[in-house]
Amino acid sequence: MDCTLYLTNDCNMRCKYCYEGNEKSRVMLSSEYMKRSLELCREYAGDKEIDLTLLGGEPLLNREVFLELMDLVADDDKIKITMTTNGTIWDDEIMKRVSQKKVELSISVDGDEKTHLINRVSVNGSNLYDKTRKTIRSLLDNNIPFAVRMTVATNNVAHFCDNVDHFYRMGIKHINAALNEFENWNAESLRELDEQMRRLDDWYIEHIDDGILLDMYDGRLGELLVYRPRYFCSAGRKNHFVITADGKIYPCNYVANDSIWEIGDIFTGIDSERFEKLTEKYYIKAKACPDCDVNYACISTRCGFKNYKLSGYLNKANADLCNLEKIMIRHSRSVFNRLLEADNPRLRRAVDYLNENGYQVRSLKDENEMVRR
Repeated sequence: MDCTLYLTNDCNMRCKYCYEGNEKSRVMLSSEYMKRSLELCREYAGDKEIDLTLLGGEPLLNREVFLELMDLVADDDKIKITMTTNGTIWDDEIMKRVSQKKVELSISVDGDEKTHLINRVSVNGSNLYDKTRKTIRSLLDNNIPFAVRMTVATNNVAHFCDNVDHFYRMGIKHINAALNEFENWNAESLRELDEQMRRLDDWYIEHIDDGILLDMYDGRLGELLVYRPRYFCSAGRKNHFVITADGKIYPCNYVANDSIWEIGDIFTGIDSERFEKLTEKYYIKAKACPDCDVNYACISTRCGFKNYKLSGYLNKANADLCNLEKIMIRHSRSVFNRLLEADNPRLRRAVDYLNENGYQVRSLKDENEMVRR
């Protein structure tokens, strides 16, 4: 069961590309609401494992509730914690809890200082990059696993490949690069993205055996290799929902705090009937993207609420997102083809695992063929 819990709606940054907007409320999740949120997760999960994601705003602004929550779940092996933070609020006590619970940690940082400051500004205009850098150094020095999460926008895309290499030279092996899909990518910025991806294709192949993980490639492996129907995620059901800091429930992060999509609260639970009526209202009858040759792997075929945010409908793709997806999928396929030709051990292990577990594995050269068993 997946639940995202907002420790606060507030943030100490005002990133230019934040899809939640710049007007942040200062609501903090109370201790009472945090405990009730855990109770609801356990009720809905039953015997299943709970993947609990902590977000904000900046979640560590609510430091005391974070520490209390960590104490409450410390010995519960059924609850796995993921947290995204900008790394500007960090101390030994926080690090201790993160390490003990083996939190899957992601640090939001866009690259070197010059690149980072293009879009990531603090509330009062101060430069907080050094605080984030010190947090990263502390994690590396204490051998605590983490990923960096960089946002690639039209105004920093020209530094994309260089910043991936910058993180690698810092000693960071797990890099998650997310494109800013909520802005217009014109022909010039798309050409720059394509060139940066061409460089990254070569860089990734050169470094793959160093243990590097780049989500833009590694995260698409299953999508590109496995024959299976494409379904939207289960957001809005009792196995996948969001709780905001005021105790309200929404189906997805993309519509958190959007009153249209409020489908319950932590005391009454999810109103499934309301949710079903909303999905019917924002679903168009026409089949989306029937002739697209990458619709089996495209984000628009599985992320209804991103579609909603961009087009107003759960199953209506956005043209800008389509352009970005086509570039990313084309480069991923190219990289995997080159790795298969070289019989790369990591990709070979993945293909062997899929074959051994009964999956149909597609050939990236000829989709009518299977990858050799």
